[in-house]
This record gives sequence, C-alpha cells and structure tokens, in this order.
Amino acid sequence: GDVAMTTAQARPRVPKGDPLYETPAIAWPTVFLFLSALALWGVAIVGAESGWWPTWLSVLLITIAIFANFTVLHDGVHRSLMRGYRRLNDIIASAAGFTITPVGSCAVFRLAHFTHHRHTNEPENDPDMWSGVGPKWLMPLRWMTADFGYIRTVWDQRGKQAARGLRHYCATLGQPKLTLEVTSQA
Repeated sequence: GDVAMTTAQARPRVPKGDPLYETPAIAWPTVFLFLSALALWGVAIVGAESGWWPTWLSVLLITIAIFANFTVLHDGVHRSLMRGYRRLNDIIASAAGFTITPVGSCAVFRLAHFTHHRHTNEPENDPDMWSGVGPKWLMPLRWMTADFGYIRTVWDQRGKQAARGLRHYCATLGQPKLTLEVTSQA
C-alpha cells in the first residue's frame, strides 16, 4: 500500500514512556561532535599555517568540520541539542552555524528550516528546492549558493511578520486603552 502522507493527514504519535523516543536534556554525543569539529578546525588551521601539511589537507579537514557542525546546527534548531537549556542550545547551534555560513545563526536557520518543513518540495515555498532542481551540471553551483534560498525565505518571513504586526497595530487604533490601577492595602 501507499504509505505517503498528505499534510491533511494526522502525524503518527510518538509513544509516551518509550525510552527509545525520549530526548535527553543534553545530547552529549552531539556536544562532543561540536567540540571535535572546533578542534579539527583549529588543527587544520595550525597545520596549514605552520607548514606541517599542504593547504589542500586543511581544506579537506575544515570541510569535514563544517559537515559535522551542520548536524549540530540542525539539532539545535530543533532544540534537541540541549532540550533542558534553551539559551545554551541556541548559542552552541549559532556557533556551529557561523562556522558554516555568515547567515548561520540558530534563529535565522530555524525560521528557514521550519519553512522547509512546512512546505517540503513545494517549488515556490521550500527554501531547499534551490539546491535540488535544475540541470545536473548546475547542482554544485546551487549547493554552494544554497544560502540564497534561505536568505530569501528569511527576508520574506520577516516581511510577513512585520505586516502582521502592522495590521494588528492598525486594528487596535481607536480602541479604548486599558489601564490597570494598583492599590496597596496597608
């Protein structure tokens, strides 16, 4: 049978109490991955700058570190990196993201990534579509410029949020102001 789900169908429920599905307060393997990626990045820079090995080897090592940090950023965006510590989760995810791209902050990537989840494979709305469509010979160029799809999504989403805020503000103009009077009882 066909197992594909449409957006109108209910999502499967995660079983309650099953340890296989419980997310820890801190995902230590992913934290270790982040620290290892930073160490690898540092070693690669020192190795190239000191002349211990060729620059191409450092480029390869940094590429591996970037790939690892994408996992950290992705898990942080879903708040599964440090579920018990939201702010620390976002700081580590942002640090990982900035090793990948200048627009790698957790908040920015979260907005674009969740847009991808809401509109997966919709050509006009999925920011990831840029990276997977077009002639095969253009794919490497599209992969290198995937940030443009995310930047466009963030720009569009911020504009929509501003418009909603303006509509709300305009809708409340002329409404009586609520005042709250606090009296102390001695």
